Amino acid sequence: MISVLQLKTSIQKALWTYFSTEAHKDNDIQRYINSAVRDIVIQKNFDFNNYTIDVEVLQADNVVNIPFQIETYYVKKWEDNVSFYNFKDYYSNNHSDWVGIFWDKFISKQKWTYTVFYKWYPKQITELGWNIDIPEHFFDLIVLKATYFWFMDIRAYQQAQAINWIYDWMIKSLATRSTNKFPLKRKTLNSNKVW
Repeated sequence: MISVLQLKTSIQKALWTYFSTEAHKDNDIQRYINSAVRDIVIQKNFDFNNYTIDVEVLQADNVVNIPFQIETYYVKKWEDNVSFYNFKDYYSNNHSDWVGIFWDKFISKQKWTYTVFYKWYPKQITELGWNIDIPEHFFDLIVLKATYFWFMDIRAYQQAQAINWIYDWMIKSLATRSTNKFPLKRKTLNSNKVW
C-alpha cells in the first residue's frame, strides 16, 4: 500500500522548481496519481492487479454485468477452464458450453456460477487521505509518471518526453524483476539440471 499523502508531497517537491506548490490543487494531484497508476497497470502484467469475480448466470443467454477488464485470463466452471469469446465470435458460433465476455458484459448459454480471472486497475483515489493498493516499490514510478502528466498539462512536451524516457526504463526494469523471480535458476536444453 502506498500513502497518497506521501505521493502528494513528493510530487509537489518534484514540481517545485517549475511552479509554486500552492498552484497544484488536490484534485489535480489526484488526477495525476490516478493517471500514473492506470498507465503502470496497462504497460505490463504485474502480479498486484489480478482479480477474480464469481458470475452467476440465472438463465440461459442472460447478460450479467461484470467489471470491465483490461485482460481476461480465463474462466472456470468448477475446476475446468471454459472457452470465452468476444461478441462477434460468441454469436457467430453455436457452442452451448461457451461464454461471452464483451466490454462489461458476461453471457452464457448455461445456468451456472462461473469464476472469471482477470486483470484490472487498482481502485482510483478520490481523497488524499487514502492509500493505493499497489506495492511500495512502485512509489518512485508513480511520482515520475505523475510529473509527466503535469508537464503534459502545461504543454511542456520536451520535459514530459525526458521524464517518459526515464519512466520507460524504470518500468521495464521492474517488469523484468517481477517476471523473473528466480534469476539464478536456468534450465538448459536436453538437461534436467537446474543451475
